[in-house]
Amino acid sequence: MLWGALGLPATSDGSQFNSKSGLNLAAKRAGKLYLGTATNSDQWNDTTYFNILKDDAEFRQVTAANVMKWFATELEEAGPCVYRFAPLFQPDTWNVINEAFNDDGTYRSDIFFDTLNTTYIPLALYAARAKPTALKNLIKQLQADGVPIDGVGLQSHFEVGGVPPTLQQTTEEFVALELEVAITELDIRFAAPPPDAAGVAQQKDYETVIGACNAVGLHGQAVLVDTWHFRWSGDACPWDENFVKKPAYTGIIEAFNTRNY
Repeated sequence: MLWGALGLPATSDGSQFNSKSGLNLAAKRAGKLYLGTATNSDQWNDTTYFNILKDDAEFRQVTAANVMKWFATELEEAGPCVYRFAPLFQPDTWNVINEAFNDDGTYRSDIFFDTLNTTYIPLALYAARAKPTALKNLIKQLQADGVPIDGVGLQSHFEVGGVPPTLQQTTEEFVALELEVAITELDIRFAAPPPDAAGVAQQKDYETVIGACNAVGLHGQAVLVDTWHFRWSGDACPWDENFVKKPAYTGIIEAFNTRNY
């Protein structure tokens, strides 16, 4: 597994940490290697954004978000010259079938429905259920064959109220294979614009994910966390669009501070 990192310029004053507390510091105190985030270089022109991004107290690792995808690297069809590395497994199942219906209740026309009709729905659900088992079996075979594999990423785009109850179990099963496990692209979005009080529900879901991370790997391999941006439209991230820390931020800190020894 390869986690790509983008190089960031050093801080202007040469200091390593710009704040006394932060998400990465909380993760490290909990025994994790780091907490990182995804980012795109075109966002670095925003001074407020960049100052948060380069603060090692908040983030110790950065990953290319969309800038390594095909639409950014292959502006014209030029053959398979650039490869994008992505997490190997997405543990959540709420988005296995996404927007299958139109507003009037008819099936939405897309490549799956147009090719397979409604049969794609059970096929997708069976495949999603089989995926973690298939991946674990693949990893075991690769290890038996002496193929070098060091880690696995669990892509974590969740919805408020929809964090998988099996997340900790799934993570433990991969850690048992002596792999580094990363909770990657973590964000928890709202299905609809939230009322003011809904931030508490999102905070609890972030606490659940980080709590599962904390409970795994206490005496074994590290479990890492990588957020899908820290400020993004749709209220899915720990900062809001005005760079104000949300209850979700507090939830991450508090969950890391609650260690399950």
